[in-house]
Amino acid sequence: MTSTKKTAPKTAQNSATAYEKLVSAVPHWGLGTLSPDGDMASFARFLMRVIDRGILSSCLPTHKIERKDAQTPENWPYGSFVLVASDGGGQPLCLLSDLAEHSQALSQRPEVSLTFAGNHALAAPMAGPRVTVLGRMTAVTDPVALEAGRKRYQNRHPSTALFADFADFRLYRLEILRGHLIAGFGQARWLSPDKLCAPMPEKGAWAEEEAVLLQEIEALYGPALYDSLAAESPFAAQIRAALAPETPWRLTGVDCEGLDVRAGGQTARLSFLRPARTRQDLAQNLSALCSKKEIFPEDEQDSDG
Repeated sequence: MTSTKKTAPKTAQNSATAYEKLVSAVPHWGLGTLSPDGDMASFARFLMRVIDRGILSSCLPTHKIERKDAQTPENWPYGSFVLVASDGGGQPLCLLSDLAEHSQALSQRPEVSLTFAGNHALAAPMAGPRVTVLGRMTAVTDPVALEAGRKRYQNRHPSTALFADFADFRLYRLEILRGHLIAGFGQARWLSPDKLCAPMPEKGAWAEEEAVLLQEIEALYGPALYDSLAAESPFAAQIRAALAPETPWRLTGVDCEGLDVRAGGQTARLSFLRPARTRQDLAQNLSALCSKKEIFPEDEQDSDG
């Protein structure tokens, strides 16, 4: 009882601050109002989670360049538009066709950069935040990781169900080696991979049950989760008003740092107040987000014991 009284006011206050500064909808609404709040690393991870598309720059082989001369380099930078999801640890995932130029480039050199831009529809686009990560992108071959990654990707991008199972499509994972965040004018920083990768839950805690967890959270929250999102983010409310009534918000992913949300072609994110490394942590974060005392009653009972 004593600990509850001490933490409840602080949680409510922190929740409002987290929403005000970190919850917004992208790519077309309001991302320029976000504040890194001094924590550049968490802000970069937020951008990589909430933005669902980017520019993938790979090394195009010289034979792809029609006009060659002595000045033509061995590899040529090639940028292409891609849809992006992420694995549980925040490493970017892309579903690419073997027929695409970037896939053929990756077969020769895996070094790439991937840019996430949160400056759409801003009057001053250069003031908007963006982050570019550098690393090596390779096809996911581990059966367990491949299955989990495909599920996350298709839940994030339901439109890809039309072609995701085609024989020429492969799931790629970008191993981040470094990242560069520009949070606005005069706010730029290079970040190491350990700062860009999210914490992982304890082994066997809850990550393996993501699909089940999403269904459970949806059922237990009802409309309260999305009402909370709309109340705390005016941009989410604008999107909701612009969408057809039959296009509801839905959860597309859960990780140690928050929830990914989608409505039609629009995305948003609900950030947790602290990393959810255990199921009890997850329940406490969900409770704070939705202002409910008990989200997973069985966990509350277990923790009391």
